[in-house]
Amino acid sequence: MNYINWNNLQEILSNKKVKLIDIRAVEFYNGWPDKNFLRGHIPGAKSFPYKWFSNSNWEELIAKKDINKKDPLVIYGDDENSTLLIANHLITSGYNLKGIFGDFIDENFISLNIKLDKLPGYQKLVYPQWISELIEGKFKDTIKDYLIIHCHFQNPEDYRAGHIPGAISLDDFILENSDTWNKKSDKELKVELEKLGITSKTTVILYGQASFTSKDSTPKEITGGQLCAFRVAFILLYAGVEDVRILNGGFASWRDSGYKIEHKINLPIPIKNFGRDIPGRPEFNTNIDEVHSCITKKDKNIICVRTWKEFTGEITGYSYMTQKGRIPGSLFGNCGSDAYHMEKYRNHDNTTREYHEIETLWKESGIDKNRGNIFYCGTGWRASEAFFNALLMGWDNISLYDGGWYEWSGIPENVVVSDFETVKN
Repeated sequence: MNYINWNNLQEILSNKKVKLIDIRAVEFYNGWPDKNFLRGHIPGAKSFPYKWFSNSNWEELIAKKDINKKDPLVIYGDDENSTLLIANHLITSGYNLKGIFGDFIDENFISLNIKLDKLPGYQKLVYPQWISELIEGKFKDTIKDYLIIHCHFQNPEDYRAGHIPGAISLDDFILENSDTWNKKSDKELKVELEKLGITSKTTVILYGQASFTSKDSTPKEITGGQLCAFRVAFILLYAGVEDVRILNGGFASWRDSGYKIEHKINLPIPIKNFGRDIPGRPEFNTNIDEVHSCITKKDKNIICVRTWKEFTGEITGYSYMTQKGRIPGSLFGNCGSDAYHMEKYRNHDNTTREYHEIETLWKESGIDKNRGNIFYCGTGWRASEAFFNALLMGWDNISLYDGGWYEWSGIPENVVVSDFETVKN
């Protein structure tokens, strides 16, 4: 096997056709310290974790990252044996592997002073081992008060079927208005958060169970899943909870890692005071008047996090909405196959997609971090996940139009744009 040192790697990578693959777990690529205490990844490297190669469709998955058999490849990992195993696997599968970057697992790698890239907000995206260590008390000196929450939508059975030890159940609907699907009033949020035992200083870890629903699903069939966790995250951040984190990949990542699953019902312990006025981060929420102002001033991007068919006005995406189209001036932020899926923001295992790929997705639509960015969807769920990704990337001046398409399209005076027809309600 050809081992490549740092000097040779730099020369090889000057050929823009060469592709570098990081086969470590996603969390280490993002910035959490790996077994060699390295944080982040070599600039330009693509993430394709070791365990993904065991997927029967791994060649299809790697092709989606624009990595093909003809491309000259270099791989690296944090363990020599597993890296060699994958190297041989690629070669026998017909890939053009040039070698292994061996210096990455050398004990002297740190002395090379190579600046690694990392997801700026990687600590907000946690992984199963970190939660396990949290429960064991490893971080008791730095995290004094924490709460793990299993998020769902009107499906307590989802929680009862199994959850992370110590987790409480949260139906997202207690934080939203049943008629608009938007967050409750600030006064109502304060009451609900205090019932849950959440203060502004509580470290809150959110996760959901993967769901596979369609627009025809009944409420009982909709678990809300990981999308629900992102929705709750936005509401907590807006309220002023300072440390909100998401379990990357949701409950499946915990289960598949072999950690204990609990069936005991854990009840929240209410508190008397949230600890600050709500909202703590009012700038995270944009109202309809501010959207109108943005359309006039053109000083911010208005990003539609819906399907292409919804964006262009071919469909509404929801059984309870009739008006098709988008807000004037909207940029296409994409999402997935329908109003309940976010495949464009996720990997096949439900973990958050490589952040460089999401940035590229946005860049293709004219979305960049140098302007203010307002995310919206139908009622706030999908936009919450896009918002959280921008937060992970360290983007400033981001917000969510919570009213979304449901509110905008319901007001007769508002202009609606469609590629099938231009409509004014």
